[in-house]
Amino acid sequence: MQKNKTIWILLRSHLVTLPPVMTIVECLLNSGKYNVNFISTSETGINHTLFKEFVVDQIHNVNVFKKLSNYYSFRRFIKQKMMNLNGDDLIWIASLDTAQACKGLKFLSTNKYIFQLHELYDNYPKKLKHIKYIAQNAHKVVVPELNRARILQVWL
Repeated sequence: MQKNKTIWILLRSHLVTLPPVMTIVECLLNSGKYNVNFISTSETGINHTLFKEFVVDQIHNVNVFKKLSNYYSFRRFIKQKMMNLNGDDLIWIASLDTAQACKGLKFLSTNKYIFQLHELYDNYPKKLKHIKYIAQNAHKVVVPELNRARILQVWL
């Protein structure tokens, strides 16, 4: 029997706060074709034979220093987990915040990845500028609707 391809979904947030990501996880698991390794900052409660979850403990609603500490602990964890990826594995970067945490990590230049954006972030041009490289080198960029896709295509 052939081993299923593994898709790593990286999300620096709670899954329940992003329904589009919840739908992706559900579709991947329902297809039965993929192992889904999910890294986030909160447990999902998903119990499935093809689902493996890694939780990076974060303390929320804290001061600036703890927020920075949370950010770097997530980044360190991602860096460690992505060191020994199988060449066939696919990475799904599920938010802008996650992309910011992954910026500059080696796996982005050695592995195929999909980048998902949920908004235009037109009020945050600096954030868009910081993730431009990630968007330009992604295998695919996923957005919720065609108008946003065209606008982001021009911006990025």
